[in-house]
Amino acid sequence: MACTRQDAKQQAKNIMAPAYSMHPNTGYIVDWMQSTGYIPFLQNMWAGYLNGGCMWWTNRINHFSALLNSGVNPNTGNAYGAYQLQVLSAKLVYVQTMYGICGCIVIGPTLPVAPPTGQEGTSSFINPDEDLSGSDD
Repeated sequence: MACTRQDAKQQAKNIMAPAYSMHPNTGYIVDWMQSTGYIPFLQNMWAGYLNGGCMWWTNRINHFSALLNSGVNPNTGNAYGAYQLQVLSAKLVYVQTMYGICGCIVIGPTLPVAPPTGQEGTSSFINPDEDLSGSDD
């Protein structure tokens, strides 16, 4: 394990606190680090990592990405507001940051697998050995 609970805490302070502090009702959360939301967030994120390792961060990256991409709160069926999108975006950046700090492999697009031999014309996958330059040389 390359990361510590202190790393998780510091990144929550750096990434999450500013997002929460932008609440439209300024009296709602003046200092997220002192609020009731900070402790459960940090405990959930750190316990998830301790129990699931890098797969926890991957799961959270996929989860927050899906929520952002949908634009709809699955609990209410309503579109996310600007503040909710800001907090979700911060959560995504937080878990991506922790993924890197914890020494997990970099997430990026995966190369598709080439189709089985003889089925090249029946798949949308790209054969990484195929010459796509367009020349017949």
